[in-house]
Amino acid sequence: MKLASFSRSLVAALVLGAAFTGVAQARDVFTAQLQAPTQESRVIARSTLWTCEGDVCRAAPRHGVSVSACRALVREVGALTTYGAEDNQLSAEQLAECNASSAAARAAARTQQAQN
Repeated sequence: MKLASFSRSLVAALVLGAAFTGVAQARDVFTAQLQAPTQESRVIARSTLWTCEGDVCRAAPRHGVSVSACRALVREVGALTTYGAEDNQLSAEQLAECNASSAAARAAARTQQAQN
């Protein structure tokens, strides 16, 4: 009797675990709209492979939507106009912070190259 009860509990736990995993994977597709098209078709930013076509890049990262994750992508492809999952986008203020920090880093790199 105890074995049957344990088996039912185990099956129920496995089914629920699989259901929640599917939901988490389905909602974690990020889209980034670039200000200008990129020549890169694949980019790695923050351990995430992004597939890009023209001015749109998509990925299924293991991290959440954040300014720091946005900055990592901007360093690879340039400024963005949108970043995030369908139901969780960076706000206009967060996106401006992401793009501004990357613009400053690129300007510093250009200055360093000019000095060398």
